[in-house]
Amino acid sequence: MKGWFIIATIRLQQNRINPLVLPVILAQELNLFEKHGVSVQLSLADDFIFQGKAAFLEGHVDAQMGDTSFFFYYLKDGKKAVITSTLTRTIQLVGYKHANLLTDFRVGINRTGLFKFFLETYLYDCLPKTSYVYINNTYERMEKLKNHEIDGLVAIDPFVSEALTIPETEVIWHSNELDACFVMWCFDSDFVKENPKDVKNFHLALEEAQHLFNRQTPEEKVALLVEHCHLPMEKAQVFTEFSYEEQQNYSELDFMLLQEWLYRNKEIDSKLSPENGIFKTFN
Repeated sequence: MKGWFIIATIRLQQNRINPLVLPVILAQELNLFEKHGVSVQLSLADDFIFQGKAAFLEGHVDAQMGDTSFFFYYLKDGKKAVITSTLTRTIQLVGYKHANLLTDFRVGINRTGLFKFFLETYLYDCLPKTSYVYINNTYERMEKLKNHEIDGLVAIDPFVSEALTIPETEVIWHSNELDACFVMWCFDSDFVKENPKDVKNFHLALEEAQHLFNRQTPEEKVALLVEHCHLPMEKAQVFTEFSYEEQQNYSELDFMLLQEWLYRNKEIDSKLSPENGIFKTFN
C-alpha cells in the first residue's frame, strides 16, 4: 500500500554479563530502538556459554559482535557478512607484577584469539620473551594464573576485574592503548543490502544508549544496570568505572592489517577487499 513500509526485525543472541551487550539491552528496555525506528528480537543468556556464533553462521540471527578475527573466520566458514561498526575495546593482558623481569613470560590465551597478532604487530619490543599456553576457557585461565601455572592471561571485562582480585596482579597492557581497533559488529551481508537504514538506525540507538550510560555517576550506572539490564548488584558494581567508546566506521587499514596477518599465518585461505567487507554506517 502506498505510504506503508516494513521495518525489518534484527534477530540477536547475546549474553547478559558482557559489558558490550549492555547498550543493546538498555536500548531495548528504554525503547531507544523504537525511537530510532528499529525492531530488535533479543535473546539473552546469563553467562558466556551461549551459541551466538553458531547461530550467526547458521542464519538464526542477523548480527554478531566480537574480535575482528571472528569476522574473517565467519567468511572462511562460508558466511556472507560485512563489518558495520567498531566496538569498545576491552581486551587486556593481566599478569603478575614485575613480569618484565621474567625470561619466559607464560601467557594463557585462546587459541583463536588476537593476542598473538597483538604481540607480533605491536608488542614485540614491550614484553619479555613470551610463550603461549592455550586455554580457551577464561575461568580455567584464571585458575591457572591463581596457581602460578601461568604468569599472565588475556581476558575482557568483566573477567579482568575478577582476575585482578588475585594478589600481586595488574593490568600489563590494554588494547585501548592502540591507535587501532580490532573488535566489531558485523551483520549478514544480505540483511544489510536489503535493510541498510535499519542497520544504521540500530547503531544510532546503541550510540544513544552508550552516551546515556557514560553520563551517569558510578552509583547511577549500577542502578541503571540493576533496573534495566537485570544484573545482580554484585555484577553491576563491576561496571561503575566502565565507559563506552564512540562507534565508528571500521578502518580499512585495520581490516587489511589483521586480514594479512591471518592469511600469512594460514588462519584463513582467501582475502576480501575492505570495500566489500565494510559497510559505512556513519556519515
